[in-house]
Amino acid sequence: MNSEIPPALKSLLGDLLVSSEDLERLERARSSLLGDYNNLVEVLRHLKLSEFTDIYERLKGCTEHYSWVLNKAGKRYYYYYLKCKDQKPATIYIGKTPEGYNAIKRVARVAVELELVLNKLRRDLEELENTVKAFKEALLALGITKHT
Repeated sequence: MNSEIPPALKSLLGDLLVSSEDLERLERARSSLLGDYNNLVEVLRHLKLSEFTDIYERLKGCTEHYSWVLNKAGKRYYYYYLKCKDQKPATIYIGKTPEGYNAIKRVARVAVELELVLNKLRRDLEELENTVKAFKEALLALGITKHT
């Protein structure tokens, strides 16, 4: 079996001719991206954003209300609370202002968006890894580069 590449095929593959150094640089770049991804996941894990998303998921079906009660002196005291269907407790006190709850919603929204981005990044890295592997195998099979 002749392992020489026919000239016509070689001219078509001219742009694909790469050295083993190019493949090593590509592999280092992929490894660096994977390392950056793992570092980002670790930082986010330390931020404990999942706790905010868990709280928000638990409260997502609740509605915000503003109401009043009479205190011992007979004066009206206004407050915010969440009213939740099919949950115990059915009402959850938020406070004089809803800012704490709103902050949880904002952080949870960002955490969910980050999780979606990280999942897409993980899929893209896996696809890149598979592409690099297939590219290396194809080049080796064609004899375009030396095995490293």
